[in-house]
Amino acid sequence: MEDGVYRGANPALKPGRILKMESPEDEESADDSEDIDCMAQEESKHFLSVVKSHFGSEYPLYLTALRTGARQGELIALAWDSIDWKKSFVTIKQTIVNGKLQATKNRRRRRIPMSPRLAEVLRERKRAAAVASLASGSPVSRWVFPSLTGGPMDPSKLRKEFKKVLLKAEIRADLTFHSLRRTALTGMAGNGVPIASLQRIAGHSSIEVTAKCYLNVKPEDHDGTINALALLDGESMARVNPRTVQTDGMECEPDANSGVVGAVGNA
Repeated sequence: MEDGVYRGANPALKPGRILKMESPEDEESADDSEDIDCMAQEESKHFLSVVKSHFGSEYPLYLTALRTGARQGELIALAWDSIDWKKSFVTIKQTIVNGKLQATKNRRRRRIPMSPRLAEVLRERKRAAAVASLASGSPVSRWVFPSLTGGPMDPSKLRKEFKKVLLKAEIRADLTFHSLRRTALTGMAGNGVPIASLQRIAGHSSIEVTAKCYLNVKPEDHDGTINALALLDGESMARVNPRTVQTDGMECEPDANSGVVGAVGNA
């Protein structure tokens, strides 16, 4: 480590380019800003490795953040009935701000493909929750990432825990929890998710917003969104059938010739 920066960090990422966010409301308003820093891909891999080794119970949460690009409030509000195990999707349909459950930022639901690794980890988390429920005699919480009492997680505690992980991993301490979202979306773009699909995964109001933040990554054609997410997991997949990425009234489907997800519907 040098000057508080993990040696694996990409020098092109400037630690000074940070927009401080202290609350979920700030996170929502700053969501489309270009001034949010992120981790390089090697940093994010190291981050997850440290979480798994030293903060094991939090690993599913951070993996979900880095594989879906969900906002903090959306992760807190993620319920088990939002996961489609058969089709391998996570549906982001609500968020929690100031302790209140409400619609997402643009009031649209969006379906995000789960990478094979994420699906495996979340299945195991649900099994563990069921076992704990039987042992305690209390019902399984409806939330995927509940508090110790079974209710929604406290966002301020979540941010404090995130800082502890950064310290343990010797990664820049000035990153914010929202940097996980920027890291996830940047990684997807860099590993081949088309910009139209990325817009829907991000839940941006327009493709121009997505392009402003991520077009400079210049994504190339791969075998679709699922394959790109698998690459982030460090898995080598010869070919994975692309999944449909949907929001209300919009969807993306595989191109019959290229196998790459392309925009259809009223995008």
